[in-house]
Amino acid sequence: MTTSRAQYTSQLVWGGVLLILGTALLLNNLEVLEMDSVWRYWPLLIVALGIGKLVIAETPRERGGAIWLIFIGAWLYISVFKVFGFGFHDSWPILLVGVGVSMVVKSAYRQSLIGNKEASHE
Repeated sequence: MTTSRAQYTSQLVWGGVLLILGTALLLNNLEVLEMDSVWRYWPLLIVALGIGKLVIAETPRERGGAIWLIFIGAWLYISVFKVFGFGFHDSWPILLVGVGVSMVVKSAYRQSLIGNKEASHE
């Protein structure tokens, strides 16, 4: 049985997440680190998950899903920490912009595939 590059990368990412989480919890138990302040950064876990998925993505669909995770994590971070004064109430239109960009990119990608197929048949 062979192990693919994606499986190794996935193990590396999740191993890193567990290593960081375990270290943080240990430091909390030793009263070196206060976890309450660390848990405020939970949206960055979603960003990290998205980055991990982007690294191992092999198809455009997988890359798109990973980019969405990064986008949602970034939006949550902006909303939780009120970056630029944006809370959840103010920042939800960012999601509409993201959906619009996604639809335009998918359409352009599909058109380029159709154009490439037609060009190869000529």
